[in-house]
Amino acid sequence: MIAAEAAEQSIIVKLLGDKSLTPGGLDALRRESEVSGVPLVETLAQHDLVSDADIAASYAEQNGLRFLDLTRRLPSRGWVLTLAENVARCKECIIFGEVSGQLVVAVVDPFDASVRIAISERFQRPVQYVVSPRYQILEAIDHMYGEARAEGAMLQPIAPIASSVSTTTGADINII
Repeated sequence: MIAAEAAEQSIIVKLLGDKSLTPGGLDALRRESEVSGVPLVETLAQHDLVSDADIAASYAEQNGLRFLDLTRRLPSRGWVLTLAENVARCKECIIFGEVSGQLVVAVVDPFDASVRIAISERFQRPVQYVVSPRYQILEAIDHMYGEARAEGAMLQPIAPIASSVSTTTGADINII
């Protein structure tokens, strides 16, 4: 996760500051993170040192975005269903609604360019990104799409849109 690396320092400073984590404990968790290949922030969450909501709030702060708690404000079902379920799950995002002519998209990782590309290619309009905890976005996806299927909706998955991006070597790669 791109956002995990960007927010790592502020999360660690907070944990060391409130004495939830010692320098020795941090070293041990860093080693565990390196061995497992899991970002340190996620390792901290696995050990219940930081919550998904705290991580999402830190990501939002790092990127200058709003934090949106989906347990307090529910997304509009009509808007959620405008994005294919496979894209929502793959990119860990939902269309929350519309405000002042802007599409509001809740994301887990605000630094993931592939999410922005996927949204901008599907919706040709201004977009406002907000950050929500992963578990809340996945619960909203499960609830909204599951409810639509239960009511008999025929949800069609769509093929992901690949975007060409030029590299420094001049070669093009496709990001899905």
